[in-house]
Amino acid sequence: MSEFLQHLVNMLVLGGTYALLGIGLTLIFGIMNVVNFTHGVLYTFGAYIMFIVVNQLGLNFFLALPVAVIAGWLLGAAVELTSMVVSISEPGSRCSLAHCGSGAGWRNR
Repeated sequence: MSEFLQHLVNMLVLGGTYALLGIGLTLIFGIMNVVNFTHGVLYTFGAYIMFIVVNQLGLNFFLALPVAVIAGWLLGAAVELTSMVVSISEPGSRCSLAHCGSGAGWRNR
């Protein structure tokens, strides 16, 4: 029975994560009319920061969570200021290319 409850909790956490990613993509597309390809990269970056801070530095999970959120926010702000602000006044295809390029650049590092 405890294994079933663990699977149930895992299902709810993973479903909530997918819902947050979907809501974020929908919100960005609805407001800006541009698909944001860096959304997943920023989410993955925050997960890696969380992993590093908890496992390598030995910080408590709940203390490491704000560190990962702030690191993800700083990277998102840097991407926004360097590539998105410049291309937001351009037609949709150029802005989508900027999103795609910044996402691909982080994946290949």
